[in-house]
Amino acid sequence: MNLPSIARTVFDNIQSDITIKEALYLATKAIGIDTENIRTYQIPVKGADLNPDSQGIAGMLAEIYSSAPAP
Repeated sequence: MNLPSIARTVFDNIQSDITIKEALYLATKAIGIDTENIRTYQIPVKGADLNPDSQGIAGMLAEIYSSAPAP
């Protein structure tokens, strides 16, 4: 399977305003990124209803935008 084939499969199943051309460009930029330089975050929620926790989200955004880039 090649990258364009994967992109088409993904785009058939996801709604986005990013074009396939843009997605392929971003994917080629992502190839070779050291996974140790990737940070993931999860939106904080409250309760069993999974209601977004606005204070938790504010804290997460402050952490994301104030943290130094990984070495």
